[in-house]
Amino acid sequence: MEPQSKLEGLPRELAWKIIEFVPESVFSLRLTSRVLRARVDEYALERGSVTLVNELIIFINECGSPSVIDIFIEVPRSKSDLFELRLKLRQTSPNLGKISRQCEAPGTSADKCCYVLKYDDMSEDDGFLEYLGDCMGRRIGKVSLFQFNDSGIVAVARLFRGIRFKKLRVKMKTLSNDAADFLLSRIRSSKVDKLSLRVSQVTADIPEKIMLDLSSLVRTLNIDQHFCDEIYQNSPYFFGLHDFDWAPIIVEMLSRKLDKLCIFNVRSPEYLSRRSAEMLEKCLPVLGKKVWFETICNAYANPYLNRFSYTKNDYAVEADHLYLRIRHLSRMSQKSRILS
Repeated sequence: MEPQSKLEGLPRELAWKIIEFVPESVFSLRLTSRVLRARVDEYALERGSVTLVNELIIFINECGSPSVIDIFIEVPRSKSDLFELRLKLRQTSPNLGKISRQCEAPGTSADKCCYVLKYDDMSEDDGFLEYLGDCMGRRIGKVSLFQFNDSGIVAVARLFRGIRFKKLRVKMKTLSNDAADFLLSRIRSSKVDKLSLRVSQVTADIPEKIMLDLSSLVRTLNIDQHFCDEIYQNSPYFFGLHDFDWAPIIVEMLSRKLDKLCIFNVRSPEYLSRRSAEMLEKCLPVLGKKVWFETICNAYANPYLNRFSYTKNDYAVEADHLYLRIRHLSRMSQKSRILS
C-alpha cells in the first residue's frame, strides 16, 4: 500500500480550504488519487461551501404554451470548473444536460462564464429547479427577474429555496397581490438589502402599504414607474395611485430600515406636488439618520427659477425643473444606479 501524500493526509476541513483557494483545479485534483477525488466531490456537494454565482438572470416568457423560463447563470471563470462538477455530480434530472456554457456570450467578459438553459416544464414538479438551486449554492451575488408575472411565482420559489442574495432586480408589467406577497416573502427570507423594481401597473391592494413593507426590509430601493395607459389620464400617477400625496409615505419609508430611495417617474413627474416636495425638504434632513433621496419631479419647474440648492443640517438639498435631491453630505458621491 502506497503511503498517502501530505495533501491526502490533511483533515477534511483543511483540504476543503485548499480547494476553495484553487477552485479552478478541481478536475485535476480528482485525477490525483481516490482520496482527493472523494475530498473534492464532498466539497463540491456541500451547498454552502462557496459563492459560485455572480448573477442569476431569469426571463419568464408567456408567449408560448406552456410558459417558458430562460435561465442565465453567470459564474466567475475561476470557479466554472467547480460549478460544472456540481452539475455533473447532481445529474439527477435530464434537464441538467440541457445547460450550455457560453463563455463568449454577448455581454460576457473574459473572466466570466454564462450558463444558459431554456426550461419549459414549469407545470411539472420533477425536482429539477430544486436541484439547480442546490448546484448554485446558498448564496448568489445578484438576482434579476425579467418579465416577472404570476405564472412564474411557483417555479421561481422552487428555484430560490434556501438561497440568499443581497441584490434583487425585478422588471414586471403588473404587480398583483400574489406577486407582491411573493416578493415580500422572498426579500425577507433571502435577506435582500438592495431592490430595484420596475413596474407598469399595480393592481395589488393598498399600494402604499407595499412601499412601507418594502422599506422595512431593504436599505436601498429603486422604483421605476414604467409606461402604462393610466399615466395618460388627466391626473398625476405613481405606483397604482392617482392624485395621491406620497410625501408622508416617503417620510415614513425613510424612517424605517430604508435609507436610500430613488424614484423614476418620467411619464408623470407631477406625481409629487410643490407642497409635497416642500414637506420632504423640511422633514428628511431631520430624520436623525443619513438619508439619500432622489426623485424625478417637476414641482419646481419655473421659467424664472431654473435651479436652487442649499445645505441644511448636513444635508444638500437640490432641485431643478426635473429632479429633487435630498442627500446627506457624507453620501453625495453615491450614484442612482444602486445595483451596479
